[in-house]
Amino acid sequence: MFGSLGSAIAWFVDGLVDAWIAAASRLGRRQRVALVRTGDGYSVEQQDGRQSKDVLRLEAGENGRYLVPDKLAAGLRDRDVDLVLAPDEVLVRTLDPLPGESRQYLDSIVHHQLERVAPWRTDDVLHTYRVAPDERGNDRILVTVIATTRSLHAQLLEALSALRPREIRLLCRGEDAGSEPIAIPVDNGAAAAARRIRLRRHVAAVISLLLLAIVGGASFLGWTLYQTETELAVVADRMAEQRKRLIAERRAGPATDQDLKSMVDRRWNTPYAVLAIDSLAKALPDNTWLSEIRISEGKIRMVGISKDVPGLVPLIEASPSFAGATFYAPTARLPDGQGDRFHLEARLKPIERPKP
Repeated sequence: MFGSLGSAIAWFVDGLVDAWIAAASRLGRRQRVALVRTGDGYSVEQQDGRQSKDVLRLEAGENGRYLVPDKLAAGLRDRDVDLVLAPDEVLVRTLDPLPGESRQYLDSIVHHQLERVAPWRTDDVLHTYRVAPDERGNDRILVTVIATTRSLHAQLLEALSALRPREIRLLCRGEDAGSEPIAIPVDNGAAAAARRIRLRRHVAAVISLLLLAIVGGASFLGWTLYQTETELAVVADRMAEQRKRLIAERRAGPATDQDLKSMVDRRWNTPYAVLAIDSLAKALPDNTWLSEIRISEGKIRMVGISKDVPGLVPLIEASPSFAGATFYAPTARLPDGQGDRFHLEARLKPIERPKP
């Protein structure tokens, strides 16, 4: 099961990588540059034939060979680079005519013939070949091998590889201006394979992050939903218990006339807060201001400022809503003749029940 899942994921990632490479190839313009030997260095030649004024030179460092100046060398990064070879650096040999049926085996045949036609070790040879029909028309083909040695260009290839170009080729230009140049691959697709591996890792990392985000978000939403459902269940249970208790109390016995009478008496013996405040407003003089009023347990407490504090008690006692007015805290005189701060309380009288 896990093997199939891993294969499916790998297939999906490879598909994304292929699509990305195809889109980049269509949308991006791959520009090739050529390095042409000039004296003791190499000039950079653009596709239109323009050559740079500065010259790249090989320098030796602790980490190997590198190209200077740095600014010109940096322009080779992520580019297709061709190293133009001199005629004396290239070996061109035409093999004996081969049958036309041998086309599908040419790679193996050429590799085997390198030991005979090239004066270098096989593992040190960089080569390509061209196929043309035999002019004698006997259904045979002529294979021309174009080869050079890797060690001859090893230092420059090392410095170029450190710049991470897209592709490196050795370019053989013919003596005729109209002849097509011959390209010898250096890495046999290793640079493209390395770029593909890096891109595959990036795509896999992005997919992993997206999956983690999706799993994390789903887990958070699931946990939040679970907590909400749990709280709703608790509230529903409490409501059900309260409903059961009310039903049980209601079924325990109907309210009697005595219960109703007690409720009515309690209603009339407890005055409304609005009526108490209205009576207080009528009893207090205009030179008195209240900053705090509290009504609880049949009493009203008030805090305020008045210019005639001693006269407040008779005024409140005269109201039909209050009785037993008294000060429950010392009176403090305010500066600049603003009056005195007082703390006064009184007992609320029950509201008189209207006569039937």
